[in-house]
Amino acid sequence: MSVPRSQRQTSSLEFIMNARRLQIFTIERVDNFPNRRKQSTGYPLIADARYIHENVKRANNLYPTNQHEYEMRRDFLLLARGKLDSMIAQIEVAFEVCEFDVKILKTWSALCANEITLINGVLESDKRRYSRLP
Repeated sequence: MSVPRSQRQTSSLEFIMNARRLQIFTIERVDNFPNRRKQSTGYPLIADARYIHENVKRANNLYPTNQHEYEMRRDFLLLARGKLDSMIAQIEVAFEVCEFDVKILKTWSALCANEITLINGVLESDKRRYSRLP
């Protein structure tokens, strides 16, 4: 039996799927940038999206059994969140330089903001779950 939309909860793997969507969306948008702007503006955005996706996957592949492993997982998530903050600023610069549609800017920014929210949620749940590790 299906769960009503209002009662659904966020999947524990949603932060990985959203990072993947962000990377795909970034690649598709950069393909539409003017050729003269791809090298300076577009490819760094793709590299940032890839970095975010990779670090989120790395964090998810760690199953902490001690405090050090928990800190490694947290560090990967914090690296991804930090890169998301800088990526939002670079998307805004790309918007001004490449002059793409405002709807694209809103969608792109929403993907980034959603990913930050999801990562923050994972960090909170990890803090509760792994606070008593040796």
